[in-house]
Amino acid sequence: MTMSFSAVEICKRLTTRPLPPSACSIVAELDNGPKCSKELLDAVECSTRTVRYAIKTLLEEDLITKEPVLLDMRQTRYRLSVKVMKERVQIELHSRPG
Repeated sequence: MTMSFSAVEICKRLTTRPLPPSACSIVAELDNGPKCSKELLDAVECSTRTVRYAIKTLLEEDLITKEPVLLDMRQTRYRLSVKVMKERVQIELHSRPG
């Protein structure tokens, strides 16, 4: 049986500073797929300012990336970074038995 690691656990391992709870909530939401800031704001139920700070922190730590929504260039979509996904693969490969 292989162990499964959540994106939050992986992000905590990769950060240079402690993540605020709001950032952990955002990472947990992004583990289910990319989301725009409005979707994140609705999902984590924090103030707009708190969500913006959490997103800024995650971007600075290179734990998430942002990309424009091509159908509406006024919006930005966030997703887990390649760095996080690579770390998840590495951890899961090393935790396999045998």
